Amino acid sequence: MFEGARDVRQSRLTAATALSICRRIKDDKKLDVRANSGTSLKNKATGKKIYTPPEG
Repeated sequence: MFEGARDVRQSRLTAATALSICRRIKDDKKLDVRANSGTSLKNKATGKKIYTPPEG
């Protein structure tokens, strides 16, 4: 966490910085953000899609 805080202080928070912080926390060098297509937020009760983020 200290390395992540240092990175943010030195520059702005970017997707690459956030991914680097997550990889350190999870101790998983292969961790990736939305590596699979088909990600969406759904209403638990109805299963209806609420939001589908752009792919890419």
